[in-house]
Amino acid sequence: MTSELEANDDSRYEVTSVREILKLLRSIAAQNLLVTLEFKGGEKLILTSILDVDEAENLVTVDLSQKADLNAMILESSRIIFNCVHEKIRILFPVTGIASCTHAGAAALCFDLPQSLTRLQRREDFRVVTSLTAPIYCLIKLATGDPHNAGQQAFKLEYKPGRTQAGTTLATLSNISAGGLALIDDKKLIPTATGTILDTCQIIIPNQPAINLALEVCNVTELSIADGRKVRKLGCRIADIGKAEQNSVLRLIATLERAEIARVMGTK
Repeated sequence: MTSELEANDDSRYEVTSVREILKLLRSIAAQNLLVTLEFKGGEKLILTSILDVDEAENLVTVDLSQKADLNAMILESSRIIFNCVHEKIRILFPVTGIASCTHAGAAALCFDLPQSLTRLQRREDFRVVTSLTAPIYCLIKLATGDPHNAGQQAFKLEYKPGRTQAGTTLATLSNISAGGLALIDDKKLIPTATGTILDTCQIIIPNQPAINLALEVCNVTELSIADGRKVRKLGCRIADIGKAEQNSVLRLIATLERAEIARVMGTK
């Protein structure tokens, strides 16, 4: 598929102004926001906070981990990535070296003021794009048109690679957030009327339990792909989902988010 299917509604901005970088980091510190510190190629991470931003010394100080072995690995790391959400915008920046220091009499970590920050503009929910090389699918039960079957719970979705269950269709997940997702419907079988409830759906994740949920169709866009075919992109709101399934969605978002951050920051 063409890049239209990879594109999302986010805008990426690189901030290089020292004044703007100082302003952002000081705001993060003032609000005591949690900051994720990733190292070892994204295999390890800790949650920290910015303790001080010293313009005169060109230095940023952050809290350290409570685990000495993690602090040792951080100090030995040649590339570290920080990220956090500030006013619904994801802020990312790499650090090539970090040192031990003290702040207000306590041990801490410090590094040079970053030369640039990457801002990922988001809408109301943090939305991540899925990979076209490792697609995630959504299995959807289609309306039968038989009112006697409407609302029956006996129907069970069963996903089998390479086979389509009767009365269902398989769409590709384009992006997902805690409150909704976008689907690529290349067969054009999913109803497109705004407000349509797709009450029996499953997100299929390789080597993990499927996530059961209901979706509401909110908008539809027609896209062209490389071979000239037209496909539909449906924006959907999560209309109903259990607590365990919601936690599974959040774990999926976190996994996809880490992969996206690694790609944006050039660590993979």
